[in-house]
Amino acid sequence: SITSSLDLDQVLNALIDNMRRVVSGTEAVAIALYDQTEGMLKTRLASGYEPGAVAMLAIKPGESISGKTFQTGQAKLYATSKEVGQAQASLSPENRALFVQATRGKWPDSAITVPVQSGDTTLGVITLLGFGQRAFTPHELELAQAFLEAAPQTLLRLRDEALSGTLEALTSGQADLALGVGNEAGNHAGI
Repeated sequence: SITSSLDLDQVLNALIDNMRRVVSGTEAVAIALYDQTEGMLKTRLASGYEPGAVAMLAIKPGESISGKTFQTGQAKLYATSKEVGQAQASLSPENRALFVQATRGKWPDSAITVPVQSGDTTLGVITLLGFGQRAFTPHELELAQAFLEAAPQTLLRLRDEALSGTLEALTSGQADLALGVGNEAGNHAGI
């Protein structure tokens, strides 16, 4: 239902806000969930991005830093802009253009990706980007992983939503509703 999805969006917004506080240097963060119908990772919520462009990203498993983490189920640190660039080289031309627009023309100097998992199931990926304040460190990768592991209720709700098939609704009218709410609430794009 729309109400439960909006409640989940509030929980995810809190997760994003707290993740930005815990992992210093995070200037943009996004939660992308796997849409089984389309076989793509779709941005569910984001902060620090241009909302319209990040909402249109559709990443295949194995594509870019997020798709690679989804495919392997392993968290990853990209400590330099060169490492980010090499991993992002697999972006489709359309997704590359959307990514540049979403980051307002800035290329990340470092990134962290962490799989969103419930048991043995990978539901999506959280991606944290830094744009030059300083590079992320292995310690911050560990913090991001630990923080996500400490959010089991959120992960269970994501799993339950995925299993009930309501993720399909996220690409319909709910996305527009959440996007409007998120924009007014402080640069969070609800996708």
